[in-house]
Amino acid sequence: MKALAKSAILIFILLLLTLLVNGTIAAEEKPREFLSAQETSTPAASPEEEKLYESPSAQETLTPAASPGVEVDPTSVVLEPASAPTSLASTAGLPCHPLPFVYTADVLYGSFGRHRSGNCHPVREAARFHLLVTGPHSHRTRNWCENPDNAFVAIKDLSPNTQILLYRMGPGQYITSTWGAVGDGWEWIKTHHGKGTQDRWTALGIDSGDYLLSLNYPVERAMEIGNRNWQEYWITRNYEDIWVKRINGMNGRATDGIFADGMQYSVSWANGWCAESAYNYSEQRCARMDHPSTYYQNGAYNHALWRQHYDAFLERAVSYYRQRDLRFGLNAWRVGPLEIALYQRLGVTAMEECGFLCTGRTDLRAWTQKLQALQQATNYAIISVNLPPGYSASNGPDAMERTWCADGVCQTGWRWLWYSLGSYWLGYEPHRRNAYFYFSLWEYRGSYWFDEYDPRYLHLGTPLGAARQLTNGVWIREFERGWVAVNPTLRQGDIAIPFGRARVLEHENFKRPEAAPLVDRFTLAPLQGVVLLKEDHLRPLCKTHLPLVVSLR
Repeated sequence: MKALAKSAILIFILLLLTLLVNGTIAAEEKPREFLSAQETSTPAASPEEEKLYESPSAQETLTPAASPGVEVDPTSVVLEPASAPTSLASTAGLPCHPLPFVYTADVLYGSFGRHRSGNCHPVREAARFHLLVTGPHSHRTRNWCENPDNAFVAIKDLSPNTQILLYRMGPGQYITSTWGAVGDGWEWIKTHHGKGTQDRWTALGIDSGDYLLSLNYPVERAMEIGNRNWQEYWITRNYEDIWVKRINGMNGRATDGIFADGMQYSVSWANGWCAESAYNYSEQRCARMDHPSTYYQNGAYNHALWRQHYDAFLERAVSYYRQRDLRFGLNAWRVGPLEIALYQRLGVTAMEECGFLCTGRTDLRAWTQKLQALQQATNYAIISVNLPPGYSASNGPDAMERTWCADGVCQTGWRWLWYSLGSYWLGYEPHRRNAYFYFSLWEYRGSYWFDEYDPRYLHLGTPLGAARQLTNGVWIREFERGWVAVNPTLRQGDIAIPFGRARVLEHENFKRPEAAPLVDRFTLAPLQGVVLLKEDHLRPLCKTHLPLVVSLR
């Protein structure tokens, strides 16, 4: 009898939820600060466009039987909006597409959110991203608009599938400031494991014998990445201090792993070290450059030795955190052929900070290598970071409308977004979840959830093959509903549609594809990317919903 009553209650709740979902639920307005010039001058948007910023639960259908990982317990029903779209339903009755068209990432360092009109970052918008990289102190900060007790918990409540990685400097350097110091602090490190100690963890200059200060970031000091005791200290203290003891304002609750900065596959800041005692802070000038003695011999850096020590550390660290159900992320700067096998074996999440747009530069000579790195990531994931020309933490919310120049090409932030996003689409594999995409004109102070990320507007379905290069240097890749074309050259390229006709979509028209004429050929300007929508696919394969994860417990 009790079981029957519980079942009746469950059915009633599900029916009520269905009515709520299909009814009218208040939508959040899209922030006025982020409307493009076109959007502010056009007639009122359609009802579907008006729903762009509404609560995820207001868009979804209740299909618990189709939801992966559902735990059945008839005692309660908990609705949790997840971060990835569930599906696209075909008008011809074909199965819905379960995978996102772009796995999104956001990086929230320092005083993130200050570029917004409210000088803060919305928790709800952060929860839209698939991956967040932020600091362990960011769980409670005024940088969050809603001022939650624990922002990580609030994000997970909205989106349990969003992954949160916590920033720490890797073992190749040490941050002397309290916000980034590992363990007991720099003074303790120097006293117990510095100059003159039996077990030295700090690097010393080959000429000066002094501690080494990074000219790029004077709060960083060079360390001995190969010292096994230092490796152990770094690995265990970060875990214990963040996830167990939660000390010094750090809190790893509701997060998914650690993110180690400074993990490029060569000696950190080569030719960029200053003897600590020779650095003038007021003038930011170094009177004596030096090199770490362990990795500099006979007038050259020994990158091979660094890599041996790097490999040994990573093997230990990844295993340690995986045993505790935590992911290991790292900033590789560039992902090259030498480290790919290591990353594949260990299954890390590697940030390529020098992405298709490399800290304000186009870096065209390495564009193909970056594409190949994405294509070869079969057992690990790359975070493709794209910082376009003109990026700065001081940019305002109008940055996407402004024009920024590189290599003689001047275009708006939107066109730089489509160029880098198109490059990402050429190499991402949705079934493997091999790549995340980050684009920001605001450095690492957070970005926005652009309409381009919303699968209700932009989703070409599953890729039908690998990207290929045309004779004019343009790259193209076919998907179920169309193609992505990218021109990573400084000359325009004439392109014939591979078959039939297509509509050329870009930022100005992708939400209204019917406004784009059908063409059989077109010209693609330098450093631009577009979507080519096949003639028979004006509308999405099906109505797209953000996911609703139903946990019965």
